[in-house]
Amino acid sequence: MVAMPGVASGHHGKYREPNGKTLLAIYPALYQQAKKDPKVYEGRDVLAHGRAKDGRVVWSLVRSESRRLWRAYHPKAERARKFHVRSMAYGGGAKGIGYAVTLDYYEQRGVSQPEAEAQWSCLYNVIHRESGWNHRIWNRGGSGAYGLGQALPASKMAAYGSDYMTNPATQVRWAIGYANGRYGSPCGAWVFWQGHHWW
Repeated sequence: MVAMPGVASGHHGKYREPNGKTLLAIYPALYQQAKKDPKVYEGRDVLAHGRAKDGRVVWSLVRSESRRLWRAYHPKAERARKFHVRSMAYGGGAKGIGYAVTLDYYEQRGVSQPEAEAQWSCLYNVIHRESGWNHRIWNRGGSGAYGLGQALPASKMAAYGSDYMTNPATQVRWAIGYANGRYGSPCGAWVFWQGHHWW
């Protein structure tokens, strides 16, 4: 298990849940969700209005809820954190989002990072030449192609999200799916593009 700030790694993959301050600093999404949990409020209520002997009940509740919340929310929060860090590698914007979406896509499918990076490089090249990473661009020749990957028609991307006209992440997901479906992979698409100057 990889050690993380504020998280003490133990033997056999065990861990100690970070305290609230650490959660707020590293996993704000997790921290906010935990605060809204009804059982957390129940524990606070007992702590505020119960008798001294109720302390053991409160402590047991807080400990069990801490473990449950950590197991439930940590994977999502960690994935969101990695997405943010990766997107900032390109200064945010459409390129950064594209990078984060691509690496997340391949990571979720068990593909190694070097291979994911290679596919990203190919996808980057195709999109750079198709749209210059402008996710709101229409084809100037009047074909009706739109967005990062110049989908034709633009409505093709709707299967990946109703926000396909404005969200670069949705457009990149479509581009990956299109590349995989038609050319086997983004690198297959890039090979084709170099020979035809379209895809």
